[in-house]
Amino acid sequence: MNRLAFAILLVGVGLHTVAFASERSLWIDEAMVALNIVERSPARLFEPLDRNQGAPVGFLLATKASVELFGPTEHALRLPAYLASLVGLGAFAIAAYRLLPHPSGHLALALFSVSPHVVAYAAECKQYSFDAAFAAVLLALAAGRWNLRRGIVFAIAGALSVWCSHPALFVLAGLGIALFSNAILRRDRSSIFGLMLLGGVWLLSFAAVYLVNLRHLGHNDYLIHYWAGHFAPWPNPIWYVDHALAFVIEPAGMAGESRAAQAALGIVAILGMATIGRRSFANVSLAFLVTIVLTLFASGVHLYPFAGRLLLFLVPMACLIWASGAVWLTARLGRPGHLFAWLIVIWPLSQSVEAIRHPARAEEIRPMLNHVKANWRESDRVYVYGGSGDAGAGPAFDFYSPRYDFPADRVMRGGIHRDDPTQYRVEISKLPSGRTWILFTHRHRDEESVILAAFAARGTVEPAILVPGGSLHFYSPP
Repeated sequence: MNRLAFAILLVGVGLHTVAFASERSLWIDEAMVALNIVERSPARLFEPLDRNQGAPVGFLLATKASVELFGPTEHALRLPAYLASLVGLGAFAIAAYRLLPHPSGHLALALFSVSPHVVAYAAECKQYSFDAAFAAVLLALAAGRWNLRRGIVFAIAGALSVWCSHPALFVLAGLGIALFSNAILRRDRSSIFGLMLLGGVWLLSFAAVYLVNLRHLGHNDYLIHYWAGHFAPWPNPIWYVDHALAFVIEPAGMAGESRAAQAALGIVAILGMATIGRRSFANVSLAFLVTIVLTLFASGVHLYPFAGRLLLFLVPMACLIWASGAVWLTARLGRPGHLFAWLIVIWPLSQSVEAIRHPARAEEIRPMLNHVKANWRESDRVYVYGGSGDAGAGPAFDFYSPRYDFPADRVMRGGIHRDDPTQYRVEISKLPSGRTWILFTHRHRDEESVILAAFAARGTVEPAILVPGGSLHFYSPP
């Protein structure tokens, strides 16, 4: 690895570390996962999760171990995702230089290192960092020269990956088919036999994780309804185009809302798939296409949504393809043309820096609870928006409230009335009158204004503090 590669890796590690070092409160999705991890024994993490959550068993157990070692803090809950992201960076560097010439390898590593969603999920108590990391590790193993030792390592890594990443099976299938195709073309009987053994080990491991964990997710009506628009409809080409362009925005993080930029990157990707080298194994393009086709098939039968953060596992292979296409295209301009290929790094780098400065999913409940606790009187109450269910401030309040020891009879948990917001007025009209702190995070549409108006109709409402993703108000009776 030369100095430029080392410098790129340092930038990537720095971005991931700065994101992880942040003191952000858990946002709603993190809080729901964290509550499952903190409140359950390791054995119970193999069971379906509460609060309509689903996560790989390996991720849950790693995070549980971190909590047992360091306590139920934000950093402890996010530590496994952060460490996985660093492993993913290292593995991707190995894959990039095994599969691409140095100019393309440098660019691919830069794209992956600064990818805004890869950076962001390195600092969240969610499993998506594991998805990208295991995809990179499997890619690096597939790209190496084959011998018995590497085959054993690949077998173990593949078997472990399906326990730690739900979409790892798609990556394994894509890489396996690419390797198998290459072995057939070379008429390499030993490789064909070895790959069949590998596939058998992986399938046995997947069968076990399916019986233990995955089969329950397919029957979760809430998750199926939540992702309803992202299950592939077979005869609708517009859906496929829209979702392909959406991938360029999230999770690839390569462009904003400009259709021209998305289309241009689509062209670069096509060039990359046509020009990427065939070093070390059959074809990255074939592996990428098979992985996408299998993911779409799973989406079409309502087993895996094709959208957003759930596709973070595709980013490593996509970065290889974009880098190959960009370098090939700009090389037509002559030797200095390679420099123009680096223009595609500008957008994801700027987005990563912006996401660290202003996290999109920031919901800072801790400063608000600190304020309530510091100004609490014995007769006070706190109204938690959405606190009666898994919405609004409810999950984060459930996670943090034990630290503040609010009396249970002084906590008023607001209902969830999204189908009929007028019910908020009815609910609030029945609440006891008295000093009340009104707590909002993860707000939905205009519900905050409806609730505040209902409180204001009974007395005086004043803002206490405003924070990223939340607000605290104080109600006093007339």
